[in-house]
Amino acid sequence: MLTHALNWHWIFFINLPIGLLAIGLGLVLVEENEGAGLRQGVDILGSVLITAAMMLGVYTIVKTGDYGWGSARTLGLGALALAMIAAFGVYESRIENPIGGPPEARMVRR
Repeated sequence: MLTHALNWHWIFFINLPIGLLAIGLGLVLVEENEGAGLRQGVDILGSVLITAAMMLGVYTIVKTGDYGWGSARTLGLGALALAMIAAFGVYESRIENPIGGPPEARMVRR
């Protein structure tokens, strides 16, 4: 309807009122939260590990069109991404300040 009434270029502006509405509602409805903050420490290694694992997993899936699902490259990179996700889970279960959740709700295993 928008493209017929105006021009196809206007599709890029459709997100502007939606975004402004979301920001306005967020300011009104979302309560402030102190959270753990930087004073409690930041899990840099965990953040890097899970980000790299997700990026590698997405890259692997995107490149299956070039190499195929059964290729050694796809299977190897997919296995590496899964191993990184597993390593992330093990690492997060052993540190004091893992990613996510309030500190009092976390269990620390040593």
